[in-house]
Amino acid sequence: MSEHVRFLANMILLEEETARHCKRLADVALAAGDEELEAFFLSVVESAHLDIADALAEGAERRHATLEVRPISECLLSLPGRQPRSGHAALLGVHCAMACALSLVRRSHAYYASIAVMAEDAELRQRAAGFEREHSAHIGAMEHWINRLTT
Repeated sequence: MSEHVRFLANMILLEEETARHCKRLADVALAAGDEELEAFFLSVVESAHLDIADALAEGAERRHATLEVRPISECLLSLPGRQPRSGHAALLGVHCAMACALSLVRRSHAYYASIAVMAEDAELRQRAAGFEREHSAHIGAMEHWINRLTT
């Protein structure tokens, strides 16, 4: 199996995990009354789904993945039905949601950055570098949101 096939399979796993959690985090943001933050999370979900679709269109299969993608701790997530719509508890829920999202994107960023440096294939290094830049931008946006929510 080629390095490129493994990369795409691992990318699918990472992006599926990010999309799954960010959809839940969008629900947390909406429950806390922050539609702008919800829209941000949904944009991350959409980006992940597009990346997954591209990889699948290239013939990638999850079964070729070599990463073991462990879910980010569910305890960081607040369930929307239990989330107060205002007050300190709502802010804490949104802050925890941001911390969870940031952990997910940092994990993917680290993988893409390592492939961008270590892959033998120049085309794969370039592709991984593109994913690394995209996730770097997501990290910056999430850090901005965290600063905005805590100041």
